[in-house]
Amino acid sequence: MLVLLAACEGLRHNAATRYQGMLLDARDLGAVELARLTAADPAVRAYVAAHGRPDFLLVPDASDVELIYYLPSVLAHFHRPAPDAPSALGVLSPLPDGVLNLLPRDIRAGTPTPSPENPITNCWTVAIGTTTCRTCCSGPLACQADCRGPAPK
Repeated sequence: MLVLLAACEGLRHNAATRYQGMLLDARDLGAVELARLTAADPAVRAYVAAHGRPDFLLVPDASDVELIYYLPSVLAHFHRPAPDAPSALGVLSPLPDGVLNLLPRDIRAGTPTPSPENPITNCWTVAIGTTTCRTCCSGPLACQADCRGPAPK
């Protein structure tokens, strides 16, 4: 049983899944993950080349990447519908409260402290062509995305 658990643990923590579901500061721990993502995904690489390094990034699962630019208030969501397919891009602006409430207080990025008076909805939706991606977080270390195409007719 211990051997099986140890083997499963090794599968979960590879380079592609190490930070899955976690909100990362792109200047600190997230810098390594951003470098990996830009090397692996041409769409992410082109977006970062055109818009600069994001303040934060989130990789909710193996098919989705979100780059968060605080000061211009933009979230770029990249969704890969199949493992070998190119990523498609959807942009959300301004940043919804669900994203803002997850961001840590960071003077360098200018992020404010979340207001305790505002109800926190830790979900947001991004349209990517005919696909809708909804990301929900129960905290900055536990985020998941669910992307769905149009309903069959």
